[in-house]
Amino acid sequence: MVQEALINTAWISFDGATYGMTLSGKNVQLYQMAMELAPDNPRVVYSKASWDMGAARYFGKDTAPYCKDVERSLELFATFKSDIPFYPRWGEKEANQVLEQCKS
Repeated sequence: MVQEALINTAWISFDGATYGMTLSGKNVQLYQMAMELAPDNPRVVYSKASWDMGAARYFGKDTAPYCKDVERSLELFATFKSDIPFYPRWGEKEANQVLEQCKS
C-alpha cells in the first residue's frame, strides 16, 4: 500500500493538474488502510506523515503536528525487526532529514 501511494505521489508531482484530483484521495485511503494493518511499521508511519506534511504545505497549513509522527517513526525504526530476507530497509535516513527540517 505504501509503495502504491509512493507511485501515486510521483504521478501527482509530475502533473498535479492531471493526477492530483484522482490520486490524492486514493493516497489518503491507502495510508489509512496501511495504518490499520501495520500501525507499528516505521515505513507506514513515516510515509503517512510525509504525505500529510506535503498536503499541509500545499494548502498553506502548519506542518508541525506531523513532526510528532516523524519522531514516532524514528522510535519505531530503532526497534523494528523483520526476519524476512528481502524486507525493505529504507526510510530511517529520510525520516531523520525530515525531522531536522521540523526543528528549523
